[in-house]
Amino acid sequence: MLFSFADPNEKVNWISLAEAQEKIKDNPKTIFIDFSAEWCGWCKVMDKNTFSDADVAAYMNKNYYSVRLDYDSKEQLEFFGEKFTARELGTKYKVPG
Repeated sequence: MLFSFADPNEKVNWISLAEAQEKIKDNPKTIFIDFSAEWCGWCKVMDKNTFSDADVAAYMNKNYYSVRLDYDSKEQLEFFGEKFTARELGTKYKVPG
């Protein structure tokens, strides 16, 4: 039998990339980046079936700084001193999909 102690209403605490980089200075954690897009069907599946799960949300909130980036955004983001769009960041770090 499995037991869950997560708050059933817990949601992933999505924060900005800048905020995540600031937070790791005082409390080091891995930055989890979810690249998403309006046209991405699998992104919607992940939102509905994975990120909405209270146990997943509790685990992510405890262990990561969770950042969601719009893959199609042209906004320039700073990531550890370098500037990228979300797409360029994904390409640099060889994010599949």
